[in-house]
Amino acid sequence: MTFRGDARWLGLLAAGAVLAILAMGQSTPPAIAANQDAAAAIEGTALGGDGLPLAGASLTLARKTPEHEGDKVRDFSATSDAFGRFAFAGLVAGRYAVSASHDGYEYYQGAPVDISSGQRMAGVTIRMSPLAVLSGKVTDEDGKPMPDVTVSPMQRDMVLNGRVLLAAAGGTGMKTGADGLYRLMLEPGRWYLSFRPSHLTAPRLARPVGSSPAAKPNDEPEHGYVTTYYPGVPDSALALGLVVAAGQQMPS
Repeated sequence: MTFRGDARWLGLLAAGAVLAILAMGQSTPPAIAANQDAAAAIEGTALGGDGLPLAGASLTLARKTPEHEGDKVRDFSATSDAFGRFAFAGLVAGRYAVSASHDGYEYYQGAPVDISSGQRMAGVTIRMSPLAVLSGKVTDEDGKPMPDVTVSPMQRDMVLNGRVLLAAAGGTGMKTGADGLYRLMLEPGRWYLSFRPSHLTAPRLARPVGSSPAAKPNDEPEHGYVTTYYPGVPDSALALGLVVAAGQQMPS
């Protein structure tokens, strides 16, 4: 009887030891818990011009205040999912700014925000404004499409002696293809368009079949194209501006 009682107590002690070991294995070391608490996060949603979630937006989170002079400033990148959601995790305390880009939308630059250690900043909303679209076709005097014409968006620079001077803006423009078509994506506002042929002295009038350059009289003027401004004037002071709104599609 004594032997059986001792065995029972020994069994209870062994079971208690096993439970204690399991409990110790499930606990988190204090150092790891502290590091997890220190990591901050920023979460939010990117929206398009219609207020609906915008997928595929490229977002960058830039740290603006390194803790020390020699600290490297690391940028974090993310892409919004099908529901427009994005997240930046593993952040240290500091000041951050979110920027975003998406084809067909204006570049977004958010105001800097301060985030503390372990803070989870959720519900950040980024509203991106759609660009306006100016499109059209360049043709010659016979109505045929003109390729290799550089179409450049311009804006008013200054007024000098009563003349409106224009300056290139909104990028470097684009060249028309074989069909003479162009399509520019611009920020909302007033825009002027210039059309510059690739060869300003390209002959406009074809020579008769079988003729040679030597057959042309010396006093015959050389015909060529010049830079033209919408709606078809050679002087920028006579150009007409086009006012476009965000997301507007304007064929001309």
